[in-house]
Amino acid sequence: MIDMEHQILDAVNFELTIPTAQQFHSRFMQLSDVEDDFVANVFSCYLLELTLVDFKMLRFRPSLLASASIYLAKKMLRRGRPFTAEM
Repeated sequence: MIDMEHQILDAVNFELTIPTAQQFHSRFMQLSDVEDDFVANVFSCYLLELTLVDFKMLRFRPSLLASASIYLAKKMLRRGRPFTAEM
């Protein structure tokens, strides 16, 4: 069954990837109330990038790393509630 699925995906040139923390970060920023806040966006990206150099951070899901970077940036910059209802 899996071999057949692989053949079908190859036939249509479909490439499978795993979601990255940056993809989650982009989506979560769209849902947050600081989407247009350049400083909060860049700072949360910086915090997220810091997770790339620490091997221990691999145990956490990319979605958790992305949401934690936004949470921490908003708390440190005092930008209102950490999460919106949509998040």
